[in-house]
Amino acid sequence: MTFSRVQPSPTKWSVVVPVRDFTTAKTRLRAQLPNGVVSDIAQQLAVRVVHALNACAAVEQVCVVSDVDLSETLSFGKARVMVQQPGGGLNGAVREGIARAFREAPINPVLVLHADLPRTTSSSLAALLARAEKVGRDSYLPDSSGSGTTSLVLFPRSGRQPAFGVDSARRHAELGFARLQFPRWNGLRNDLDTFEDLVAMQAGGRVPFWQAAEVSAKAVRDSVSHLSFASRARDELVMRAGVSLPRIFG
Repeated sequence: MTFSRVQPSPTKWSVVVPVRDFTTAKTRLRAQLPNGVVSDIAQQLAVRVVHALNACAAVEQVCVVSDVDLSETLSFGKARVMVQQPGGGLNGAVREGIARAFREAPINPVLVLHADLPRTTSSSLAALLARAEKVGRDSYLPDSSGSGTTSLVLFPRSGRQPAFGVDSARRHAELGFARLQFPRWNGLRNDLDTFEDLVAMQAGGRVPFWQAAEVSAKAVRDSVSHLSFASRARDELVMRAGVSLPRIFG
């Protein structure tokens, strides 16, 4: 009698995406761009990340956690939105999302992923999840500076807690999370927090952010007249990058 080899089922993942109210998100970027433009950027970033998660075969469910109800914008495909308890902040939102993910799918490992990663794709997510599964223990991915954290991985029965905030990479390492090894230029290590981040991404030619995120070019152009570009450091950054303001805001 011949028996066929049974292949193990591929690991399915639950993903928690903390998302701040679009009207208050990206505070550092608000110091350099009009509020309406930044709110639009924050929304399009989150939508882009959720689309990428929906397209990733290894992702079974997505829990978006926010301080406001974003169901109308982000509850589609595999994603569902929950509103966190008041006063919990980012780490509180992540803890609530992790708890819900493990309740609904106890055997799934959980990925915590920030929503401000414009270069997120289904293939980059698949590579991250495959690497995390190979490591086989709770782990973290630092941002491009090496000091922050863009994602966390927790396996079932993990007792570790998220420690997002200043120097979160160091604190996650101290808590016993293993560091996932990806190069600095990897899209999942590059979040968008400042005007300089935006210029660097445009200058690098890696992501035509305004086109990819479908931010209204007209809204941005209309807002330019309200901006002050008197900052010499900002002007020099733009000149070094070889990017004209019309290109960034066009």
